[in-house]
Amino acid sequence: MTNFQTKFNYFIFVLRIILTLFAGSMLIFTVIVSPSLLETEKDSFAIISGVILFALLWGFLCYRVAKLVFTQIHIFDFKNHELTIINAITKVEKQIKLDEIRGFSTSQYQTRVWDFKSVIIYYENGRKEELPQFLYLNFKKIPVALEAIGINNFGYEPFVWKFFDSRHYKY
Repeated sequence: MTNFQTKFNYFIFVLRIILTLFAGSMLIFTVIVSPSLLETEKDSFAIISGVILFALLWGFLCYRVAKLVFTQIHIFDFKNHELTIINAITKVEKQIKLDEIRGFSTSQYQTRVWDFKSVIIYYENGRKEELPQFLYLNFKKIPVALEAIGINNFGYEPFVWKFFDSRHYKY
């Protein structure tokens, strides 16, 4: 395989933006409405804790989805044993030398409804990049293209949560 380019799923990207805007507006609404609600119900522990929990929930959701909007926006172009990373929004290209990539692994995030697969690219400088299945329309060809340009396949690694918004990487 000499030429291959990932097909970025812009529909998922737009849904993420809409969800970020919705969660952000709900957070702002909670912050604006809560002082008047708390003033009328100042003795109610349930109302106070509910408002705090509601604000934290919308804040976390807004943060989490916004982080994905800004970090998972790359198109990968494999040509003649070279890798070019293209920003899906700005179309800015960045050439990656093969010696800057340590290797890649595959992983799977299991839910009750669906199993989401991903490819994780490990760079020599310690940076990692995760490519989720639902964000690329031709996802199954990505590992094949990475191997075709000579990048090491580390194999499968289990999905292990590290903190509420990150995961533990094996390699």
